[in-house]
Amino acid sequence: CGADVFAFLSHEETEGIVVLEALACGIPVVVRDIPVYQDWLTDGVHVRKARDTAGFRAAVEGILSGTLPDLTAAGRAVAQARSLEAVGDRLREIPSLIHRAASMPRGFFEKRDPGCMVYWEKYIKLDKELFAAFYIQGLLHFVGV
Repeated sequence: CGADVFAFLSHEETEGIVVLEALACGIPVVVRDIPVYQDWLTDGVHVRKARDTAGFRAAVEGILSGTLPDLTAAGRAVAQARSLEAVGDRLREIPSLIHRAASMPRGFFEKRDPGCMVYWEKYIKLDKELFAAFYIQGLLHFVGV
């Protein structure tokens, strides 16, 4: 830790572990505005996002000069939500989620029921990883495995 700003200019990324490390250290972060960050990092809330070199320059200069608001507390909260402990807590929920999926009516998971994914996302509020495990187990139940 100890950097004034972390600028990650990569055009492609799979998860952003170095971004999480910088956020966890409380370092202001500037990332390229690419799809991998779309669902979990919000521009102007957790990080600064840039589309080109000029955007990176403006964001970094704004952070270093203090003219942009400090986002490090919100960034650190994102990192904490993705910590090993937090992920472990979510993984411990899977057995009960699988049990709930197994108790659903057989037709609930059929392709002709497009509302099932919306139902579970809206009412159970699962994150994507848990929802995928839950949905797959429901599909296995549907096909009789």
